[in-house]
Amino acid sequence: MRKIIGSFLGCIAGAVLSAYLLPGVHAADWVSAALVGVALGAVYLLLRPLAKLITFPLAIFTLGLLYVLLDAALLWMAEQPFAGFEIEHFGWAIAAAVVVNLCRRVCRLLVGR
Repeated sequence: MRKIIGSFLGCIAGAVLSAYLLPGVHAADWVSAALVGVALGAVYLLLRPLAKLITFPLAIFTLGLLYVLLDAALLWMAEQPFAGFEIEHFGWAIAAAVVVNLCRRVCRLLVGR
């Protein structure tokens, strides 16, 4: 349970941090970025395991780089319903996915103890 909470907190922190660090990711305010982080946490919790299971054979051949593209696509999908958060193009979605995954990893380590 603690790892799930850490993952959610990491998604929220990663969405807010990527909005402020990356010039291609725009947020109207930190609340809209946090809402995208909550939606991303739900998408990661519900859809990511199934998508990773389906794409596993291809991920073996790409040495796991496919998972970065998968995370970017999930981020792109999670931000679409929110008007206050915008990612300019898929390249920025890849960069934001890397930031979000780093934040998720750190938060899971901190909360999971």
